[in-house]
Amino acid sequence: MKYPPDGIFTIWSSVGSFPSFLRDIGALPGKGHLLSISDLGYCKDADKLVKKAIKNGWEVCWRDHHRWTDEELLSIQHTGVTCMVDTTRCAAAVCAGDLLPGDKTAEEVARVVCDYDLWKNEDPPRAKCWVRSVQSDAI
Repeated sequence: MKYPPDGIFTIWSSVGSFPSFLRDIGALPGKGHLLSISDLGYCKDADKLVKKAIKNGWEVCWRDHHRWTDEELLSIQHTGVTCMVDTTRCAAAVCAGDLLPGDKTAEEVARVVCDYDLWKNEDPPRAKCWVRSVQSDAI
């Protein structure tokens, strides 16, 4: 995996809360740490918020599957951020393919998540069991 051995800290965010989280985290000293954004599309002033995060020492990587306009994508890419947008897969598959390329477990988890997230319903019984399991574990 592409992450350092000192661990990963995760913040779950709704789409509506994302700009304020990005603003607040980006204002903190990044000290060269990676700010990894996934499954959240472009938001208003994202390029300005990302520029501030980079200025404060963050490395930023954005992985998404939502539709972006060419202008939105270019505005983020011009900040120097690594930005991967692939609307043909779910965000779990975009992340798995980048972070754990060739990992069979990551590929299988992404396949089940994509089936559910993209409303494919190619494997509904398995997706329902997996979602129930994740929801049960979260309680």
